[in-house]
Amino acid sequence: MPHTWVGSSFVRALRTMLAYEREEDHALVLAAGVAPAWLASEPGVGVKRLPTYFGVLSYTLRLEGDGALRMRLTGDLTVPPGGIVLAPPLPRALTAVTVNGTPIQSFTADTATIHQFPADVRLEY
Repeated sequence: MPHTWVGSSFVRALRTMLAYEREEDHALVLAAGVAPAWLASEPGVGVKRLPTYFGVLSYTLRLEGDGALRMRLTGDLTVPPGGIVLAPPLPRALTAVTVNGTPIQSFTADTATIHQFPADVRLEY
């Protein structure tokens, strides 16, 4: 079949938009390439049974009211040494992050690093 390299490059690019393994700190980065418009429509963005180096991942990401995103992480995954880095598109800087109902401090203006799995994460901006 001609040009199968184009198809495989497309699949790898789409996967990287949703999740990729960052080698330098052994972290799993999620949603770094998600388009903001995808979050504005119901039901948001979802990934089911995506294979990663750290196990099988499923997640949903959606807008939750004005000024917050909700991300639910499930699957059969071992938390990587560098954590799970959430990097969704945000219109403003993150101001607060809660994981399974508990506030965390491990976030920057545009990413949050979590070390719990499964997780229900609220990202406020």
